Order: sequence, then structure tokens, then C-alpha cells
Amino acid sequence: MNDLRETRRKNLVLLIERAEGPTNLAKKLGHKGPSYVSQLSKGKRPIHEETAREFETKLKLPLGSMDKKWDIEFINPDQGTNLDKRAEGDRRDLNAMVGHNSLVSNVVQAVGAELEAANIELASSAKFAAFIGIVYEHAQLKGGIDTEYIRKIVELIRTH
Repeated sequence: MNDLRETRRKNLVLLIERAEGPTNLAKKLGHKGPSYVSQLSKGKRPIHEETAREFETKLKLPLGSMDKKWDIEFINPDQGTNLDKRAEGDRRDLNAMVGHNSLVSNVVQAVGAELEAANIELASSAKFAAFIGIVYEHAQLKGGIDTEYIRKIVELIRTH
């Protein structure tokens, strides 16, 4: 199993634990029963790009967060123990990322508004996600959304 698929699967397992079972998580995701979520968590079905982004949207997680390695302590700080000791490296504090949810939301709205004003539709959700990621990182560095920066990127898209 490739690293990205395994990362998404492990993160789903953590989300299931946080939701206190696959049935509760399935309800939050709008599924009637836990079967699909259970199959994904056991690796019987892959969690594709579209599914990962759908889960992030429905659970109000930052875009791309299903692709990052998490620690259980960040997902469920009340747990008391770290049940999932992962390799050092790309560790993300999910609670801090969720705190940026309003920034992510504002970035998505600003990008969407500029694309709509320019009458541009991106060909894929992956391109839109990449655009959001670039603008989000810039907003974090600048301490807020820079609409002129967004317009420059939109102009680059329009000219290519």
C-alpha cells in the first residue's frame, strides 16, 4: 500500500476513534450506515483524492489534512495517552489547524469570488485545491488574505 493511501487510512481510523465508532462518523459524513467507512478504514477500499477532500469538507477539516500524518494526541487530547507513536517528521497539530478553519473558509470564498468575477472554471478539484493551498500559505505568511495576490494568480490562469 502506498504511503498516501496508508496515511489517509490511518487518519480515518483516528477520526473513527474520535467519533466513538464508524456508525457515528458515517452519520457525520452523511452515510446511512458504517459499512463504507469501515471498508475504507480497513484498507478494503482506497480513499481516493475526491473522497479525502469530501471527508475534509464535511468534517470541517482543512483542505489536505487527510494527507498529513497525525498523532492521536492532536485528534483527541482528552485521550490521555498517545496510542499512535509515529515517526518524527511531518506531525501536525490538528487542533491548531482546525483553529485556522475560518481562514481556510475565507480563502476559499475569496478565491471563488475572484474566479467567478473572471469567469474562470478550473478543470479539476485538484487544481482548485492547489490554488487554495497556495493562497492559504500566503495568507498565513502575511497574516491575512491578500486579494491582489489572488487576482495576480487568476490573471496568470487566464493568460495560460
